[in-house]
Amino acid sequence: MFNKANFDTEENEAHDEESWLLTYADTITNLMGFFALLLGLSVMDVSKFKQFTNSVKEQMTNEEVSNSMEDLRKQLDSVFVKQTAQGVIDINMDRTGIKMVAKNASFFNSGEANLLTDGRAIVETVTKKIKGIPDHFSIDVEGHTDNVPIKNERFPSNWELSSARASNVVKYMVNAGIDPTSIKASAFADTRPAVPNKNPDGTPNRKNQAANRRIVIRIYY
Repeated sequence: MFNKANFDTEENEAHDEESWLLTYADTITNLMGFFALLLGLSVMDVSKFKQFTNSVKEQMTNEEVSNSMEDLRKQLDSVFVKQTAQGVIDINMDRTGIKMVAKNASFFNSGEANLLTDGRAIVETVTKKIKGIPDHFSIDVEGHTDNVPIKNERFPSNWELSSARASNVVKYMVNAGIDPTSIKASAFADTRPAVPNKNPDGTPNRKNQAANRRIVIRIYY
C-alpha cells in the first residue's frame, strides 16, 4: 500500500542531500577562483612593473625640472626688468624650456663679433643664474643676422658672422663656469628671420632688420 508520508520524507531527504552537494560544488568553485586570483596577483610582470616605476620616476623628475626651470625664468625676469622694458631682451618659457632673445646692438658692433661691455654683463648674469640652479640644463646659443650681405676678409658671409658671434658668447659662458659639454653654438645667418626683412613693396624694413640681428639663448633640459 502506497504511503504518501513515507514518499514525501524520502523525497525531502534526497532534496536535502542534493542541496548540500550543490552548496559544496559552489564553495569549491569559489575557492578555485579565489586561489586563481591570488596566483595572478602573485605572478608579477617584471617588465610592466619596471615600466610603471620608470614612468613614476620620470613624472617626478619632469615636475622637479619644470619647477627649477620656472624658478630660473623668474630670476632672469627679476634681474633684467630694465632691459626687458627697453626691448633689449625678451624672455619666454614654453614646454621646451626658456628662450631668451637679445638684440645684437647690445652685444656687438655692426659687422663685428667681439662682445661689448653690455653684452658681457648680460651673459655673465645669465651664467650666474644658471649655475645657481642645481639641475643640469643644456644651453644652445644661436647667432642670427639680417639679410644684408657681408663680405670681408674675416667674415666672407653672414654664416661666418653669426657663427663667430654665437661662438664668442659660448666661450664667454664656458670661461665663466658653464660645463662645456652642456652648451653649443648654432649659426643661422639670415635663414630664420623673426620678422620680414623687407616691406611688401620689396624695400628694406630697417626696423625689422634690426630685430633679426639677434642672439638667442635657449635653456632646456
